[in-house]
Amino acid sequence: MALEWDIWILLLLLLGLPYVGGPILVRFTQRVAAHPELEPLDPEEEDDIPRAALRYFDEIEDDLAPDGFELKGYFLLQDYVPSVQSILAYFEIKKTGATALAAAVYLERQGVPTALKVTYLDFGTTFQDGVNVTTNNSPHSGVFAKTPGKTVLAFSPNVHPSELFQIHQAMVIQFGSHAPRKTRGKQRIEEFLAEGLIREIERQVAVGYYYPDESADVYRPTWKGAILMTWKSLWPIKQLRGGLARRRAERFRREVMQDAVS
Repeated sequence: MALEWDIWILLLLLLGLPYVGGPILVRFTQRVAAHPELEPLDPEEEDDIPRAALRYFDEIEDDLAPDGFELKGYFLLQDYVPSVQSILAYFEIKKTGATALAAAVYLERQGVPTALKVTYLDFGTTFQDGVNVTTNNSPHSGVFAKTPGKTVLAFSPNVHPSELFQIHQAMVIQFGSHAPRKTRGKQRIEEFLAEGLIREIERQVAVGYYYPDESADVYRPTWKGAILMTWKSLWPIKQLRGGLARRRAERFRREVMQDAVS
């Protein structure tokens, strides 16, 4: 009997270890660059963009072309967070200023992408008053806090890019602002994207998930942020949050499709 109790105690300790050790690790090792830098990439250069990423971007370009999107460039986001390298393809509709961002996220070792972690497509609309509506098809649930003025819905990767854009337009109508939309205009794409990243992390600062470390020019997780972001990424919380988010997104998608038919 005592042996059985010892086994149960050991099992509970093992299951609970990530919930205790994880936040400590995140608190002291994670950081976000305060001034993210994006480097333009040349698809003609063989080593600039991995083939898997380029194939994905080509598919997205073909899928978005009927909606009026034009590919404006490829960019490397490196050293934004540790051990991760993101390759981005930026699309834009010239007449309206609507934007789309396709991302191929790689694990990184010594500045070299080693494994493709995820690909996803993101539509984002920001208004002059700070309200933001974001629609994507990332398979991973985000760990950032919900913040006032920002609405995010993540859909299945199987949703066609054109349909995802249609859903995003409906989301903008329902969750957007009456203020003018913020468009890139003549601003450099790198600066436009970097400003968007900074706005997002500043939202997390406002709710206590991050704090600025000015001496290192980074943002670091607070204890609150480290604990909550870690727990959101662990079983069973991750699975529960992901299921609820998918159901909410699918419910909105059905409403949009029904309105389109009627």
